Amino acid sequence: MKEPLFLIENLILTLDDGVYLPSINFVINEKKAYLIDGPHDVINLSLLKTIGGLLPPSEEESRILFQGTDIYNTDDKELKEIRKNISFV
Repeated sequence: MKEPLFLIENLILTLDDGVYLPSINFVINEKKAYLIDGPHDVINLSLLKTIGGLLPPSEEESRILFQGTDIYNTDDKELKEIRKNISFV
């Protein structure tokens, strides 16, 4: 079985205004379309920013792997290379 494009484990987001996203886990596979929908646009945008490596998760035990590499446990150069492969609308 092919490795997922993204593997998100125990992702927790807490924003300054108290909006909270509890621990979530999911997989994003290559060449698939996904819809992120919810009642709070700020959560949806923050989730995308976190997956894209622009906004760190609130908890250290949160893991976001892009093709097997933990994007928040890489150096800046490697993260920059990873970001070249990520886009969202």
